[in-house]
Amino acid sequence: MRTVLLVVLFSVLHSSVIADQESRKATLSTGESVSYLLYEPKSSPDEKPPLLLFLHGGGESGDDIEKVKTHGPPKEIENGRSFSFFVISPQNPDKKGFWDEDRLTQFLAHLDGELHFDRKRGYLVGMSC
Repeated sequence: MRTVLLVVLFSVLHSSVIADQESRKATLSTGESVSYLLYEPKSSPDEKPPLLLFLHGGGESGDDIEKVKTHGPPKEIENGRSFSFFVISPQNPDKKGFWDEDRLTQFLAHLDGELHFDRKRGYLVGMSC
């Protein structure tokens, strides 16, 4: 009986950690869609947390959003780490290609209408592999 309770408790805790990073799709003004992971910090409704935009390396490009969790903040969130800011992790649909600046600009415009974040505290981080 104790083992069953521990398994149930672990499942509930594990699912709440994973739920902190949600997979979404943004439809841009061009009609193109961009898959991304959204981490929303625990904050009060009147707070405007900063936003961190994480750009993965070439090896995580494509159409499998789970690949984005391989490195950086998405990996940390997946492992249970929490942050006091939004973490947005889009996936570059161009396999092994460079990030398209126009696509990123339109993606940020989409986020501006979707999220309640501090526009004066936006940060861009990334990696290359």
